[in-house]
Amino acid sequence: VTRGELNNVPSFMPFASLFKNVYEVGDDELDMGRNGALSSTTKRGTQIKTRDTFIIKIYDKTKLTSDDELEIINEIKALRILRHDRILQLNDFFDEPKHRFLVMEMVEGGELFDRIVAKEVYNEKEGRETCKHILEGVQHCHQRKVAHRELKVSFMTYQSCLSY
Repeated sequence: VTRGELNNVPSFMPFASLFKNVYEVGDDELDMGRNGALSSTTKRGTQIKTRDTFIIKIYDKTKLTSDDELEIINEIKALRILRHDRILQLNDFFDEPKHRFLVMEMVEGGELFDRIVAKEVYNEKEGRETCKHILEGVQHCHQRKVAHRELKVSFMTYQSCLSY
């Protein structure tokens, strides 16, 4: 994406809906790490109509440089084409005067890093399954000409506490 394309990124919503008319945002921040050097606030949100819960990533536009804007647009473009069980899904996107909102699927199983640290022994079978899952997601990215520039176990999350 070039700077001239920033205004040409379509919203997922067919009509000019305001974020607050579609989602409610909770007060508590979720610990979802950082997006590289780019800082965002991450909170639990609920779609008003369906009551489904999501992760809401909120960027304050007053704190973003033009390079930050490009990074967010590239993230959105990549997430829109990446549809895979091993990749966090972007469900919606809102670009409003003061904020950008990314609405992502809810994952509540914690980080891979925390699971590794909590276990006294991470056996070969578990390691093999974990690597297989990671590589499936990376392969999907590469098949779509998307490179993940920051693969870290602290950025990898599980769908639920029961997920393996």
